[in-house]
Amino acid sequence: MARGKARVVLVSGSRSWAEEMCPVIHRELSKLPRGSWVIHGGQRRRIPETIVKNAAGKIVACEYSGVDYWVDKVAQDLGLLRVVLPFVPGTGKAGGPIRNSAMCDIAKGLEMTGHEVSALFFHDDIERSLGTKDCRDKAERAGLKYDTVRG
Repeated sequence: MARGKARVVLVSGSRSWAEEMCPVIHRELSKLPRGSWVIHGGQRRRIPETIVKNAAGKIVACEYSGVDYWVDKVAQDLGLLRVVLPFVPGTGKAGGPIRNSAMCDIAKGLEMTGHEVSALFFHDDIERSLGTKDCRDKAERAGLKYDTVRG
């Protein structure tokens, strides 16, 4: 790795991974050196049974699940730089693949400027996944090194 360049990891994964999967995420992210960056899509899923609404029906509290949500929390605890590329409203079903392409383009661009870049995909059945598999396939086409991590 070139001097002054960061270790960068693109992360994607299942929205159903709950807090009990944090040790798996922590194990993988804690391998990164200080000053590393984590790129993720900022996706999260509300856990329905935890949703609390006010009298007007607006959600005022809830708990979340999902790899992006927990990766962000773990990365923050480890002092890693978090780069979040959220879903763009108004893009419909194309929004996820558009975001995945953007994440891979950014990762590849950073690699081309000398950063050490790889990807981690957290999923128990990536072949049945839509979003995570799409991101993995795009990372592979971009020539990024990657690993798939199961819970």
